[in-house]
Amino acid sequence: MLMTILRYLAGGSYLDIRRTVGISGSSYYRVINETMFAIFGLRELKIVFPDSESDREVVMNDFEAISSSGIISGCVGCVDGWLCVIKAPSAEDAGDVNIGRYYSGHYACPGINVQAVCDAHCRFISVDASYPGSTNDARDFRGTGVARNISSFPTGMYIIGDNAYPYHDSFNFHASQIRIRIETAFGRLTTKWRVFRSPISRNLSNATTTIYTAMVLHNYVINRRIISDADYCLFDESIRPIRVSQRVQILNDVANLMGYMSSDPVVEEGNSYMRDYIAQHLRANNTVRPQYSISRNRSVNN
Repeated sequence: MLMTILRYLAGGSYLDIRRTVGISGSSYYRVINETMFAIFGLRELKIVFPDSESDREVVMNDFEAISSSGIISGCVGCVDGWLCVIKAPSAEDAGDVNIGRYYSGHYACPGINVQAVCDAHCRFISVDASYPGSTNDARDFRGTGVARNISSFPTGMYIIGDNAYPYHDSFNFHASQIRIRIETAFGRLTTKWRVFRSPISRNLSNATTTIYTAMVLHNYVINRRIISDADYCLFDESIRPIRVSQRVQILNDVANLMGYMSSDPVVEEGNSYMRDYIAQHLRANNTVRPQYSISRNRSVNN
């Protein structure tokens, strides 16, 4: 059963999996569904946002460790949206939701808008895959459990997302240096589990379960690497922040450049006390982007 689900998530075809594993056509989907629910239901692997003070402290320390000069402190996650492409749902499958809402005008295909938060190790710590593909990140995130809990965050604790980019160059660098983690997490997810490289041809419920199961296994792989390899670490410059000027280009060909489709972009200038505070801190201390980043960008532009 485990081999069946692993080959399915890896992008194996119906006939290939049946032939390799040796199961009948009638057993194929039953085995996949039962195995996904078994994995997704394991308490030890459950995706949980850090609610306790000690758990949040660990996440904040990890983010601070990857921020140049520890500028970004108090961050408990990076949030972004991902459009998981699916086959067009039937009216019966969509229920009370108009099937047209699953169609993404930006990518010209039906999909599910997945809202997720990750930690500094690119592990998913919150996921909500219940939104149709035409909705935008800002609206969807407001309906997630994490968004509802943000109001209870103590002063100085925050989540970084798209709206962390309205300020000067130094702030853009330090914010994007952190936020690249969620983009990397989605990229790794869809690269490892290549079932997401083509439309998921399941009903909405099973498509959502596929997303959750893949994310659970994504976290499991990272956890095993951390446990088995003391030198395993994502805290390096190989994961480079994406500059604002590059985002239009990325959105035009995001599947090739990043390995996944970002959800429909939204131009929305938000106000944030913490964003203002960090930007003011950078200005007051005359903190600029590191020289290696400035030199790298010059070489790219030239």
